[in-house]
Formats: sequence, structure tokens, C-alpha cells
Amino acid sequence: MYFDKYSRHIVYKKSRGHCGYCGKPLSKAWALDHVIPKTRNGTDEINNLILSCKPCNSAKGNKTDSEYRLYLSGKVQSSLQDIIDLVS
Repeated sequence: MYFDKYSRHIVYKKSRGHCGYCGKPLSKAWALDHVIPKTRNGTDEINNLILSCKPCNSAKGNKTDSEYRLYLSGKVQSSLQDIIDLVS
């Protein structure tokens, strides 16, 4: 999908150059991602676009923003439990 320079600039400023999912500052490798995927009736409007680092963009796939954040919180919980189990 191609977005014009103006749209990319607006979304970049809105996100302050950080991934909208993990919050990490973005390098040169970033993508505009649909909060609601186009395959799930999302649009190309700016309010449905977010900056995403390549790892988050790949992992999000066809999930909505809410579904992906829930997925991420589960991964964090699992990681924390693994650490607790190691320390115990």
C-alpha cells in the first residue's frame, strides 16, 4: 500500500517517531499500519493509521489494535511468570 508523503508525515508526527505498539523509537525501518486491518473493513484514513516497527507490524498481522495489545500483554505475563519461576 502506498501512502503519500503528507499522510506519512502526519502519522509520524502524531506518533512522535515511536512505534504505536511497543513504544520504541523507530529507526529507518518502519511501517504505517492499519489499526483496524483493511481485511476487516478498516480504511486508509489517517485516524486508522499508526506507526509500527517491523517486528510489531509482522507480529500483529490481521489482528486489530485491541487484539494485538491483548496478545502483547499475554506475552509479557508469560515472560514475568517464567522469571518468577526461575527465581523461586
